[in-house]
Amino acid sequence: MTVIDIPVTAGDLLKIDYAFEVTITTDAEPTDFNLTVELRREGGTIQTFTYNQLGLIEATQYFVPLAYTYVDTAPTTGLTNYEIRLSYIDTAEDPILVQASEINLNVIRFV
Repeated sequence: MTVIDIPVTAGDLLKIDYAFEVTITTDAEPTDFNLTVELRREGGTIQTFTYNQLGLIEATQYFVPLAYTYVDTAPTTGLTNYEIRLSYIDTAEDPILVQASEINLNVIRFV
């Protein structure tokens, strides 16, 4: 999770770019993997997407770079908090290892 506070005025346009890499390490059996990514403002979700990978091969490492852009309109004046939240579900009976790295969140304000 990455969190950033931005000073805004109500009505400002904010271009939000975020990128990260997810490393998935499977165990001893094939699995399906679903990653949900949420861009949140002040604790509420403003964008959600899901990355699905079906049939991951056992005992393998996958590197998945993901990047997205969202344009938001500031609802109020003051500091606005943005964060990225990741969660996943897999079908494996044995746990798999999931790590997020190279997490970047960039916000540009247009007044």
